[in-house]
Amino acid sequence: MIISIVHSNSHITERITNILDYHLHHPYTISNTLIPADLCFTDTLEDIPRIRNINKKSFIVIVTNHPLGPETVIYQPFFYIFEDSLEKDIPFILSTFFHSRDYYHFKYNYQDISIPINHIIYIHTHEHLTTIYTKEKNYHLYKPLKVILKEIGSKQIVQINKNTCVNTRYITKINQLDIYLNLEIFKLSYKYKNKFYEALKKKSEDF
Repeated sequence: MIISIVHSNSHITERITNILDYHLHHPYTISNTLIPADLCFTDTLEDIPRIRNINKKSFIVIVTNHPLGPETVIYQPFFYIFEDSLEKDIPFILSTFFHSRDYYHFKYNYQDISIPINHIIYIHTHEHLTTIYTKEKNYHLYKPLKVILKEIGSKQIVQINKNTCVNTRYITKINQLDIYLNLEIFKLSYKYKNKFYEALKKKSEDF
């Protein structure tokens, strides 16, 4: 996750950074320049078209100390928050941002975690413990595989046997019932074979 914070007041920039550091519990990068970021904070409306020029999907937040007038409608869509309530508003912004993207949200070690579904490589369960393997780290949850699969709700995460789901974007090779994710090899069971190939076909059509 990449975050851009561009504000004329360095104190406000520091406050935003500290609040994000406190609330974010997965890997991210913060830049104080306009870059192709997932989440952008700025105090300048004129930055909005610049941000969209480098990333049309950026989630844009205006940080201001006064209410915005109707003339700002030409810059929509964007969110805005007030400088004197950052501690309250930024958690709301993060929650809104994550639910607007393809993220899986869950509790882990008493913290709220949000991970991009694209970063999930595969999910495996063994003796009631389900492990989510991602590009950054692994998460161990005492939750049934079918429950996690339903919560994720993504067509790219497909069950291939009783204990394993894989992210189709990481499949590097298929040899009959052997599913390769780089060096990892998983068995495709006959029970899930039809649904698996239907998911691959749908992925190909979407592409």
